[in-house]
Amino acid sequence: MGSFEGLLRKEWVQYRSWLLLLLIAGPLILIGLPYVCTEMLEINVEKGELSFILMFFVLAMGGWVTLMQLISSLRADIRRKEIWLHSTVSMNTLVGVKMLYTIITYLVFTLIISAVGLYLSQEILKGTFLQYANTCVLMILIAVLFYCAFIVIAHLCFVFNLQLKRYVGKFSIFITAIAIIAGIILLVKLVENPLYILLLKNSELSLEFLATNLLTINSPGSGMTFGSIYIVEEIFSWSSLILMFIVSNKWLEKVVTR
Repeated sequence: MGSFEGLLRKEWVQYRSWLLLLLIAGPLILIGLPYVCTEMLEINVEKGELSFILMFFVLAMGGWVTLMQLISSLRADIRRKEIWLHSTVSMNTLVGVKMLYTIITYLVFTLIISAVGLYLSQEILKGTFLQYANTCVLMILIAVLFYCAFIVIAHLCFVFNLQLKRYVGKFSIFITAIAIIAGIILLVKLVENPLYILLLKNSELSLEFLATNLLTINSPGSGMTFGSIYIVEEIFSWSSLILMFIVSNKWLEKVVTR
């Protein structure tokens, strides 16, 4: 446990500036850009509507920046691979700490941006304080869950690219990009496969009940709609991601020790 905390503290010392930069840049974009567009450039758009749209853009930007922070941390340790070769902890722990720190960074960033973004979007949103809090919590939960899946898949792509570099050099990035596109196409076909639907689209849980506890968009004909999730599919998906994480680390260990 002590080594885990020590590794986590090391990540904080080396990469806390990334979080500070995000916490400064994110709110500045949310507050400053709508003001510039509506007051200085006199663009005919509601400030609240622009803030609402920008909130999702800033969250996506934060996800990309924190992913770059994770990759930067991995590359730094790979360049000093003797740290990993002589470490007493497993590769799963070494990489897991980096991912955990990145997730915590994105969690804090999402909390701040969601709270500020929803507050600035009051012109187009209506609801009670409790609905405001519920919406903020749900946004954070969804964003962080998607982000966890995103960085695990990105880690696998990173290791794949690292392996290819040994054989094709700088062309590895293009092959990796093609592999990602092919993987997305195959994933879409898999989800639409009748056998997949038969086996995994079971134990349906409707999410419609959430709509009454969240903020609503103050516009005629607008509103939030929720579909359903399938328990079996969710278990399969997260189990696959855990397996992908373990396989990626085993692969990375082989690449590093060569």
